[in-house]
Amino acid sequence: MVLALLNLCLLFPAITEACPNSGRNEYTNIHCSSGVLVRLNPTSVEKVFLLEEGIDQLELIYRIIKNADVPHVDRLIKVKRSTKTATFEPCGMMVKPSNLLELFVALRFVLEAMIVLHRELVIHRDIRWSNVIKRRDCDAWFLIDFADAAISPQHFPNGEHLTNEEHAPEIFVSGGTHTTAVDLWGVGYLIETSFVNWDDLSQRTAFVKRLMMKDPNARPTAEQALSDLVELQAGAMQEQLVVDSLRQKQIQKMKCNLTWEK
Repeated sequence: MVLALLNLCLLFPAITEACPNSGRNEYTNIHCSSGVLVRLNPTSVEKVFLLEEGIDQLELIYRIIKNADVPHVDRLIKVKRSTKTATFEPCGMMVKPSNLLELFVALRFVLEAMIVLHRELVIHRDIRWSNVIKRRDCDAWFLIDFADAAISPQHFPNGEHLTNEEHAPEIFVSGGTHTTAVDLWGVGYLIETSFVNWDDLSQRTAFVKRLMMKDPNARPTAEQALSDLVELQAGAMQEQLVVDSLRQKQIQKMKCNLTWEK
């Protein structure tokens, strides 16, 4: 019996390694700087708030989201006021795009959601990779965490949990206002903080600069940004086809050389 238990113990590390990365953090507690406790479950996410006002704001925003049928966002499933807990679905993977084409896909999902949100004057205000989640069941991405979302325009001071390094500069201007333009700055921030080499010293580089212009009025709208992104994506796909074709030719040439040497 003891020997059997020892053998089982030896198997545990191998079993752990065999588990997919997407499944290793299914039961995790995250303590946010805002004081919110986030519990990651296999199919849902629970958030425990310090104050009931946080839940009131969430219910307002998610009611707008539901009525406007906003795509590519998480859903508020249940609220339990006695414990100040809100439950959301789905629960995806917190990862960044692994290559340029995947980055284009993620940004399209974000901008498609943003277009509908902005029509309803809803500002997300916290566009970062921690809030852009990849689905587990398909190659799709969705936007989460509307805890700092608000109705445009908003006046200073507002958004006390937001940081200068990760958010649009106009949010922190004393006596100023900020609008939906802060989310476009956030899309630029997504590109800048991805693991992907985006810069091409041409159109892609210029696109990020427009998104992150200091003057909010100089930034594109979500519709304009999506239109520009689709064009850039088509160009990147064409570039990839050329690269793949050249690589295939090189492989064929190497095979021919090996055959000739034999």
